Amino acid sequence: MVTNLGAVLVNIVWFTFDDMATTIDEHMAELGRRWNFMKGTLAGGFPNKVKDFGEVLTSLAKSDQAKTEFLLPPFYNNLVENLRTKEGYSYEDISRQVRLYVPARQKGAKKARRNKGGASGTKGRGKKEDRY
Repeated sequence: MVTNLGAVLVNIVWFTFDDMATTIDEHMAELGRRWNFMKGTLAGGFPNKVKDFGEVLTSLAKSDQAKTEFLLPPFYNNLVENLRTKEGYSYEDISRQVRLYVPARQKGAKKARRNKGGASGTKGRGKKEDRY
């Protein structure tokens, strides 16, 4: 059972947001699925030998603050920290703000990559007659 509880925790801990490969909405939906899987698994109870570990994980699974901590990688810590400094912010409040901020950042990054790629894409081609 400890291995199963550990695997449930690892499923959350190792899940990170890659803003080059997915959107924030996709990431948050997957985090929600994983979080609910963890909560459902923990609701089944635990044998006595892992009761303490199970109870700690159950408390973690019930905590919006913990879910917020796993929401984004360290790159976004400043954004989340700024949001958390306001009293009474829930996971839903923070996720709503993140959904506004991250897509704008992703669009800016894609535009910068396109501009950079366009300039370097012509580099070294030379004239048509030079290539033959």
